[in-house]
Amino acid sequence: MLKRLKIVLQEVLAAQEIEEANALPMACALLMFEILRADYRADAAELNKISQHIRTAFGFSQDEARRLMQQAQQQSDEMVSLHEVVRTINEAYSADEKRNLLKMLWDVAYADGELDSNEEYTLRRLADLLHVPHRDFIKTKHAVMPE
Repeated sequence: MLKRLKIVLQEVLAAQEIEEANALPMACALLMFEILRADYRADAAELNKISQHIRTAFGFSQDEARRLMQQAQQQSDEMVSLHEVVRTINEAYSADEKRNLLKMLWDVAYADGELDSNEEYTLRRLADLLHVPHRDFIKTKHAVMPE
């Protein structure tokens, strides 16, 4: 009986460690899905861009990125508030890392070849929640803006 209880506890702790390790990638993916959904269209180019950023930023394989994106999309559909997501990022990321994340978000917004006003509004709101100054908001936009 004690042996079985020990095994169950180890499994629970292992699952909790995996969830905690994926908290930051999940939070970033959720913000990317907020941008994807802002213009009410899910474009394949935007989904590919999200996958690319997840793989690059977190060293995920194609399959790991796909699984995280599936979870993020489901969680995004059910999410009521961004505050927990933003808090996770604000606690973990430096100002430079937040600027890099904002660049990724702009990149997702521009992936379909056009910037919708709802995407820009959502980005502005997220920049405020992430405590990114307006000048950095503009600089990151111009850094990824297509020519």
